[in-house]
Amino acid sequence: MKVLCDSDLEFLFEEIQMLRKLNGAGGAPVLHSVCIDPFIIIQSYVGMPYEEYLSRSSPNEVLFSLVKLGERLSEIHQKNLSHNDLKVDNVTVTLLPGGEADLHIIDYGECSVFGMPLDEVYSVMDSARIYWVAPEVKRGDVITRASDVYSFGHIIHTIYAEFTSFNDSIKTRLRDLHLRAAKVDPEVRLSLDSLIGHLTELAHQNQ
Repeated sequence: MKVLCDSDLEFLFEEIQMLRKLNGAGGAPVLHSVCIDPFIIIQSYVGMPYEEYLSRSSPNEVLFSLVKLGERLSEIHQKNLSHNDLKVDNVTVTLLPGGEADLHIIDYGECSVFGMPLDEVYSVMDSARIYWVAPEVKRGDVITRASDVYSFGHIIHTIYAEFTSFNDSIKTRLRDLHLRAAKVDPEVRLSLDSLIGHLTELAHQNQ
């Protein structure tokens, strides 16, 4: 359940619109009910914080979770939408009956349609404080699939920098993927499909 104050009414309606468009794609919470007074969104449970899952998982489980995260991001892109605020804090995990992790991308307050610039939200913020947001998004330029790839690259960086159980070889591979995904120029970033492919290969090699 999400409760918002009066000043967030516009934000509330925008997020409702995005959740309806997604209809569960990306592991997004499924919208069950909306109350206007007070402003409440009731949505499906989407599990534990991703950081909690990472802290108690094996290196191989973490690698496969990155593959799943990429697949979830691809589902959002198939809806012609960009998340625009992808970070570890906006990912949650539920465990399936067999113990496999099911990832959910949450918080669609900055989500937008491809091919359009975002509003002034990021342009007035300190760029260093939102380092995971793609430069073109912060500038108010047109948003493409590459914009979320930039943010995904920073999630990879967070994981190899803070998850110390990886061996040096895996850390080197992840560092390379991070750098190729988070290039300043969106035209030369890895595509999401390529990134998922590299992560899948790495996860299977580490089994």
